[in-house]
Amino acid sequence: MLYNKNPILNPLSPLFIKNLLIGFDKIIDRLLFLAHSFINFTWFSFYTDGSLFQEGPRKSIMGFAWIEVTTSSEPIPFQGVMMFQRSSTTAETFAVLSTLLVSPINSHIIIYTDSLNTIQNYTRFLRINFSTCQ
Repeated sequence: MLYNKNPILNPLSPLFIKNLLIGFDKIIDRLLFLAHSFINFTWFSFYTDGSLFQEGPRKSIMGFAWIEVTTSSEPIPFQGVMMFQRSSTTAETFAVLSTLLVSPINSHIIIYTDSLNTIQNYTRFLRINFSTCQ
């Protein structure tokens, strides 16, 4: 498999998530823990949310969170904060992205979000035709 040859491509490798996310080690470690916890599951249902809190023109914090409800009898929560490109849409989008990071490849994932903008962004992204330059 390709993952054995390049640990950066392996979703279970600490290098994978740590190369994508820079910053809060506790959040990254929690995502890694959840990715390992979910490895034996194939069906997921996530409820996501993101928000932007502004306190004046120079201080703002974006929060994002989700709850996974199908892999355990108790819901499994996750939450984090971000500091760049401050917008509620960015926070919502990152909540969805983080669910995809912790889910194994070829999983069946249902994501519930209240953000129409996030749904439209992901729909546009899925329509992009990625190709390699030759």
